[in-house]
Formats: sequence, structure tokens, C-alpha cells
Amino acid sequence: MANTIVMTPQEFANAVLAHQRFVAGRAGGKRAELRFVNLSGLRFPRINLSGAILTGINLSRSTLHDADLGFADMFCANLVGADARGSNFFRADMRGAQMHGAKLVGANLSEAWAYGANLAGANLANANLTKAQFNSAKLSGANLANINLTSTELNNTTWTDGVVCAQGSRGQCHALNQDSSYRF
Repeated sequence: MANTIVMTPQEFANAVLAHQRFVAGRAGGKRAELRFVNLSGLRFPRINLSGAILTGINLSRSTLHDADLGFADMFCANLVGADARGSNFFRADMRGAQMHGAKLVGANLSEAWAYGANLAGANLANANLTKAQFNSAKLSGANLANINLTSTELNNTTWTDGVVCAQGSRGQCHALNQDSSYRF
């Protein structure tokens, strides 16, 4: 794994401002590249990092509620214990992300790629996972109350009670070696 990068507050602010110009299509804009940056425990409510490159970023215990991270590259990101209530992760690449214990209540994870992501103990109540790829993800102990799993791929996903979903699980978990399935 790569070393963690430390940014000064000014460097981070400059990167975010340039990214805002990039998102808006204005002159001087530049996509934010925050690979392996440690921003753990910081507050970024309503930040717009849509389309940013956030590979391996450490956002553990950060406050990101109502943030826009749609289309972001969050491969192997650390969001352990983060507060991302109401945030947008539409089509984000979250493969291998560590999100156990994260607050994702009401978050939009539709069409997100979360292969192998760890969401054990996360609160996903009222989240939208429509057409998301959650194959081989870990959802042990997660709160999935009122989530939308329409067409969500759940192959080999570890369900809330530790049951592993069989191949072909889409929109619901068909338990391996069992006749039962889990629907929400």
C-alpha cells in the first residue's frame, strides 16, 4: 500500500477550489487528485468532489453529510466511522473501500461499484443501492432498513446475519445452500 500523503489546509483548499472550477467547466479548473491523502476526522459537509480521484484517501471519522462524491474514484478509500448521511455516491468506484461503521443513512449509492467493500456495521437505512455492484461486499451487522436494492448485484456478499449470498443474487440475497432469501 502507498504511503499516506499529508496536505496543508491551504493545499487542500486550493485543490478543492480548482476542482469546483473543473466541475463548473470554468477556466483554471483542475480535477482534484487526492490519492492517499489523510483527511481523517475532518469536517466537509456538502463538499462537492464529484469525479475527483480519491484512490486510497483516508476519510475515516470525517463528516461528509450531503456531500457529492458521484463518479469519484474511491478505490480502497477509508471511510471507517465516517458520517456521510445523505451523500451522493452515484457511479462512484468504491471497490475495496473500508466503510465499516459508516453512517450512510439516505445516501445514494445507485450504480456504485463496491466489489469487496466492507460495510460491516454501517447504517444504510433508507439508502438507494439501485443497480449497484456489491459483489463480495461485507454487510455483516449493517442496518439495511428501507433500502432500495432494485437490480443490485449481491453475488458472494456477506449478508447482515453472516449468510453468504449465492451467485445470481440480484435485488435480494439468495442464501447459499438454503431455500430462504432476504428481501427488503
